[in-house]
Amino acid sequence: MNQIFILSIIALILSGCAAAAHEVQPATITTIPNESTESGKQFTDGTMVPTMSASVSTTTSSVITATNTERTPLAAIWRNANQGGAEATALLYSAVNITNGSTPPMAFWRLPLGASSTAQQVMAVGSDSFTTVPGNLSPDSFWLAYMVGRDAPFTLRVARVDGSDNRMVSQQIGLHDGTCIHTFAWSATGDQLAFVEPWEEADEFGQALFVYHPHMADTPREVVRLAGARLVGWDHENRLLVLVATAYQHPLELVAFDMDTGTSEVLIQMPTNETAFCTRMSPNRERVLIQLGDHDYLYDATTQQLTAVDVTTLTALWSSDSTAVLEFSGDEDRATRVVPFDGLHLETAVDLAPTNEPGHLFGILSASPDGRYLVVCDTADGQIHRSLLYTIDTQQWQPITQGSACIAVAGWLTAP
Repeated sequence: MNQIFILSIIALILSGCAAAAHEVQPATITTIPNESTESGKQFTDGTMVPTMSASVSTTTSSVITATNTERTPLAAIWRNANQGGAEATALLYSAVNITNGSTPPMAFWRLPLGASSTAQQVMAVGSDSFTTVPGNLSPDSFWLAYMVGRDAPFTLRVARVDGSDNRMVSQQIGLHDGTCIHTFAWSATGDQLAFVEPWEEADEFGQALFVYHPHMADTPREVVRLAGARLVGWDHENRLLVLVATAYQHPLELVAFDMDTGTSEVLIQMPTNETAFCTRMSPNRERVLIQLGDHDYLYDATTQQLTAVDVTTLTALWSSDSTAVLEFSGDEDRATRVVPFDGLHLETAVDLAPTNEPGHLFGILSASPDGRYLVVCDTADGQIHRSLLYTIDTQQWQPITQGSACIAVAGWLTAP
């Protein structure tokens, strides 16, 4: 399982993107109608990276400023695309805190955001797990859903954000990475959790959709059985969007399910029968980026149209206003760019990587809803994964931890 997640990260950060800064039109190409780094090394500007232990403690003395004037336009554009986003107050993530040569169990940690902060352990999740525990914070910041286990089927658990009231929801969960591959998903209000379980009966098999209400602590309810299903997320009408396989080698259909009644509506059919590798729902839940094979598309619920786009879904993070994405590449250019979908922003690309040492891979794991912070992972020679918090305005890198894997971001706690 460790190898799966390491390979997933490597695949994630090796996807490419453009490296030039220029004014662009909306990032659309074709509309398809609806027919149905190591310690002691240097940063790019010559700033030395301090030697770090693999603990989660971060203090002012470990904050590194690596100013680069080329990054200023990108910061301004990204902050503009996140105006109105909720103010992030803390980062919630899973990681192993290695201290004094010992490896305690995997745990979830809460890192307050500020000039000087120390991560606090929220709860341990046991040693019978992989190098990271995929989890997702509910939109109301009240619940944490997460997956544990070393091999499929995995166990889905739900706990309050402080680690209390921990309960088992399912023991039949498939692979979930919390970003691209979803086997569970929160509703917009955080009062419902949808998940998928495999089913088999006689000569038939497939996936079943379930819904769970954590506030009511009820038993998960099966809603519908499908031959093949890939969760996308809850839309702006509080329906669950699912990519459904209706027949072998037949294009997937994007279907909206009412989880109260079980009724469904086919929104659109995919243009090819290629595998869906990644889906990313926008914050307003009206847009979805979908990667089918080597092609990427944008689905707009307001027009019910699917549009081919020059964005790599695997490496794209939505802005809080749902009009643009922040996209990065792990190739030699190591470019990070803001790509607009409405033509109101400028597209710009710069090198954000904290080091230019050869053999390093760089990836952005998450972006805060207020556009102030990024969580990144810098990997030296595919072995030491160093996770850092990047403050966009000040261009400061704050070490979070390092170890055999990048941290897994569960979400951002926000101000009331």
